[in-house]
Amino acid sequence: MRFLLSLLALCVSSFGFTQILSINDSASPESSYGPEELVFTPDPIVNCNDQVSTVYDLTVRKDQITNNDPSIVLTYFESQQDLDSNNNIPDPTNYTNTTLTKTILVLATGSNKCTSTINLELNTVLYANVNKTPTPLEECEIDNNGFDYFDLTLRETEILNGLNPSDFDVSYYEDQMDAELGNTNTIAAPTNFENTTILTQEIYVRIQPKTNHCFIIVPLTIIVNPVPEIDLLDRYMICLNKNDQVISPVTQPFLPIPPIDTQLSETTYSFQWFKGSIEEVNLDPSSIIIPGATSSTFSASLEGTYTVLATNRASGCRITASTEVVSSYPQKASQLK
Repeated sequence: MRFLLSLLALCVSSFGFTQILSINDSASPESSYGPEELVFTPDPIVNCNDQVSTVYDLTVRKDQITNNDPSIVLTYFESQQDLDSNNNIPDPTNYTNTTLTKTILVLATGSNKCTSTINLELNTVLYANVNKTPTPLEECEIDNNGFDYFDLTLRETEILNGLNPSDFDVSYYEDQMDAELGNTNTIAAPTNFENTTILTQEIYVRIQPKTNHCFIIVPLTIIVNPVPEIDLLDRYMICLNKNDQVISPVTQPFLPIPPIDTQLSETTYSFQWFKGSIEEVNLDPSSIIIPGATSSTFSASLEGTYTVLATNRASGCRITASTEVVSSYPQKASQLK
């Protein structure tokens, strides 16, 4: 009578296959293969964070490890000691790693109860220490339509916060989602960008390190500061007496000296008056400045061209305007008949 003795059943992991070996008393060992349980070493999980302590979902590599085999069950362990004592990570979808790098042991168990252990590497990359609140870019526009041109790259040094510009790719977007995706909808000419939203617009600067995928999106505000026109008359007149002296409105109230009035608020603007044209002010303002003439109005005592420079106290935007002052003499009594 043929007596069959099953001596041993072993699970051998070789080239990703699980092999079941049976030894009989009357035949040489024969091999039979259970389901092919291909188990692969996964890619590392790389998370970006601004601190070392980082939450990981360890299960994101499950399909890669099991080759999409639903019959394979994965269990995760922090160390070999935990694996030996069956002290598994209770919630692998919400695992907090407190070091920049970590090796997790993954126990793969097949439907035939055969097991295999592989390593899952965790890598936390700290975000670059950039300035996420750069100073807004402001321009002063004089045509009062709410639009102007900006050089967006002027804030790159401030944003990079001392980091080496050669280590990063910097791109500019009008849409935040485009910036997050890092697609090709970039601002084509960031050094000469005209705002597309009137007066104020948010631009999104994508800071992409060249050595990792941990990009940062920095919002940059651009502001167009409207500059009001100074509504001066083309010509003002001063009255002179027979000695070519200005007739004082105090002594001669019927012949007032009309002040040159900007009609702007001294709370909002500061002022400086010059005896000369706008061109002369631009060329050499110090030579024609009128000391102490810093009010919104000015009463001239001499003929000539006068220019006022008004500066917005908040934005620093400046606007100039000029006018001509001429003199005249009051008619004599005999001329009034």
